[in-house]
Amino acid sequence: MNKSKKESEVFSELEKLCTSKGYIHIISFFCFQNNISMYGDELTVDDIQKFYSEERLIANEISTLIGLMSKKPINFDIPKPDILQKYIVKTEKLLQELHHAMTPPIEKIFNKKEKNPFMSGEMLREAIFYGGESAYDFQYLDLINEKYKKDYDWIYNNKGFKLEEIKIVIQSIITIQTNKINNFKDILIGTHPKDWTTLSIFSFSIDELIKSTSMEKDIIINILNCFSFSIENDTNKEFKGASDLNFSNILPILKFDNNYILFQHYRLLEALYENPFFWFLDDKKYKNIGMKNRGDFTEEISVKYLKRVFGEKNVLPNIDIYEKKNKVGEIDVLVIYADRAIVLQAKSKKLTLESRKGNDKQISDDFKKAIQDSYDQGFDCSKYLLDQNSTLMDTNSNEISINRKLKEVYIFCIVSDHYPALAFQTDQFLTTKEFSVIKNPFVMDIFLLDVMTEMLESPLYFLSYINRRITYFKKVSASQELIILSYHLKSNLFLSDEFTHMMLAEDIASYLDQAMLVRRKGYPGKRTPDGILTKFENTMIGNWLKDLSYSEDYFAIELGIFLLQLSEEAINQINDQSKAAIVLFEKDKKNHDITIGFDESSTGLSIHFNMNSNDESKNLLFEHCRLRKYKQKAKNWFGLCIDPINKKIRFGLMSNKDYNFSEELDNKIKNFEKKIVNSDKKIGRNMPCPCGSGKKYKKCCLWMIQAIS
Repeated sequence: MNKSKKESEVFSELEKLCTSKGYIHIISFFCFQNNISMYGDELTVDDIQKFYSEERLIANEISTLIGLMSKKPINFDIPKPDILQKYIVKTEKLLQELHHAMTPPIEKIFNKKEKNPFMSGEMLREAIFYGGESAYDFQYLDLINEKYKKDYDWIYNNKGFKLEEIKIVIQSIITIQTNKINNFKDILIGTHPKDWTTLSIFSFSIDELIKSTSMEKDIIINILNCFSFSIENDTNKEFKGASDLNFSNILPILKFDNNYILFQHYRLLEALYENPFFWFLDDKKYKNIGMKNRGDFTEEISVKYLKRVFGEKNVLPNIDIYEKKNKVGEIDVLVIYADRAIVLQAKSKKLTLESRKGNDKQISDDFKKAIQDSYDQGFDCSKYLLDQNSTLMDTNSNEISINRKLKEVYIFCIVSDHYPALAFQTDQFLTTKEFSVIKNPFVMDIFLLDVMTEMLESPLYFLSYINRRITYFKKVSASQELIILSYHLKSNLFLSDEFTHMMLAEDIASYLDQAMLVRRKGYPGKRTPDGILTKFENTMIGNWLKDLSYSEDYFAIELGIFLLQLSEEAINQINDQSKAAIVLFEKDKKNHDITIGFDESSTGLSIHFNMNSNDESKNLLFEHCRLRKYKQKAKNWFGLCIDPINKKIRFGLMSNKDYNFSEELDNKIKNFEKKIVNSDKKIGRNMPCPCGSGKKYKKCCLWMIQAIS
C-alpha cells in the first residue's frame, strides 16, 4: 500500500474506476456479497457473524461507490470475467487506501500537545465515516407512523400520497428483491456464465410494484420520485470527497425510465425515516410546525418505550419544576420507580455535514447542542428533583408528589436520529459533574432505548443494566452502544478492579442482532441470547429474581441489582448451598442457614431457611446479619428468609452503613469464639448460649456454628 497517497488522489482513482464501462455489475456483486446472508431452518448467530468480517464493505463504502458511479452516464454492458475480477480487486485495494488516507498518522495526532488528539476533527472524521449503524432497518419502518403522524395531512396534500402508502411501496420493493434472491439460483442455471450478474436482483419496475401493491401508478411514481434520482440530471456532481454530500444516501433509488435499481434497502429505510422532515423545511409556512412535531416525537416515543418496562403510572412526561413561582427546569420524561429516578432529556439535533467533513469547531458545536446541553439540563433538573422545596407540575398544572429521598438518579440524553460515532464523541467531549446521588449520564439514540426496553423488559433487569453501564462510564468502549448491551446479555457486564478499560469488538453485537431479527422480523430462531436472561432459569436465584423483577419495594430493587452483579461462580455457589440447606431441612425439619461474604465489594449475604414465626425469624436474621457484617467489616449486608417448602422469599433486610467499632459486638464475637473453641461439651439448642447473652442457644448464636461448619 502506498502510504504517501493523499485522500484526494485515492478518491480520484476510485471515481475513474467507478465510472468504467459496466461497473454497475461490480456494485451489484459487492451488495450481494456483503449484504445478503442465507440461513437454514433457524437464523443463528453464525449467520450474522459474516456481517462483522473485516473484509466486508460497510454501507458507507458501498454508497461511495454508487455515488461515484452515478456522476456519469452508466453503461450496463457486462464486462468479461477477467475484467470483472480486475475491477473487484482494484476496488478493494482503493477502499483500503481510502481508509488509510482518512486516518491521520499516529505521529501527527500525538504531536498536537494543545489538546486531546482524539478530539481532533481528523480523527473523528474517520470514526464518523466508518462507525457502525446504530439503528436496525426494521426500526426505521416501525417508527415512520409515530414520527410523522402529526404531519399526515401535509404529506398527503403536498406529496399526493398517504403515509401508509409509502410504507406499502417500500415493503413491496424489499419483498420483490427478496423473492428474486430466493430464485436467483434458478436464474443462473438458465443463463450462460458470460452473462452472469446479480444486477437483476436489485432491479424492479413500476409494473412489478403495481402488481404487488394494487396501487395506482401515479401514486407509486409520486412516492418513488421522493426517494430516487436520475443520473441524467447530474445530481451528484458535488460529491468530490468521502465526507461530501452524496445523493445516493438521500435518494438511494436509481431511476432509468420506468425501471429502478435499489442497491441497499437499508439506505431507503433510513431515507424514509429522515427525508420527510427536509420536505417540511422547504415550506416556510410549515417549517416551524414540522420542527415542533419532530421534537414532540422524540419525547412521545421515549414515553412509549419506557412504559413497556415501568408501566403507565411511573412514567411522567413533560414535568415543569418550580421554586416558589419561578420555573427553574423542564424534564422531558421522568421515571420514578421505588427509590430510583430516570431524568430523560430529548434532543433532535443531527450531526451536520461540516462535522462529517472533520470541522473541529462544528463537531464540538453539534455535540454541545445534541448532548452537552441535554446533560446540563438533566443534571440541573436532577438536583431540583432531590430538593424538597421545589415543586413538580404536570402538563395540566397539577402538582405531582413523588419520593424525594432517591438513592440514585440516572440522566438519559436521547437523540432521535442516528448520530455517527456517538459513543466515541461522548467519551471525548462530554463534561460531567460530581454529585453522589446523580449518576453519570447514559447517552443514546432512540433506537437503543427501543432495543433496551425490548430485551430488558422488567424494571429490575432494566435498572440493573443502567446501574452497571453508568458505573463503567468511559471504562467500557465500543463503536456503538448496541455492542455493550449485547455483551451484557451474553456475558453479564462486569469489570473487576484490576481492569481500567475494556474495548469490545463489533461482532459481539451479533447475539443481539439475531434475537432482534427473530423478535421483530419473525425469523425462526432464539428470541433471547443464552446469558444473563436465561442462564439461571429454574434455579433458586433465578426464581428469586423472577419474584423481585416487578417489585417496587426498595429492598427488592437493591437485592435484585446485587444478585445480578454477582459472578456466575458466586451464583452457582449460592444455588448449591441453598439446595443443600433445603435438603437438610427436608430430612431433619430444623432451621438452616448459609452466609457468603464478597471481599471485593465489601458485601455479604446471609440466608435463613426456616418456618418460624415472622417475628422470631426477623429477630434471628437481624442478629445474624448484624454480627456477620460487623465481623467482616463490610459496608453492605443482605439478609433473606426463605420458606424451605415453597422456596420463595418470605422477607429480607439490608444494611449499608459503614463499619464502626462497637465494643459490645466486638466482645460478643470474641467471647463466643473463645467459648466455642474451649468447650468440650456439645451445646444443646435449648441451653444458654455460650456468648453470655442469656438467650437460648437456638435463638442466639446457633447460626455461627452452622455458618462455620
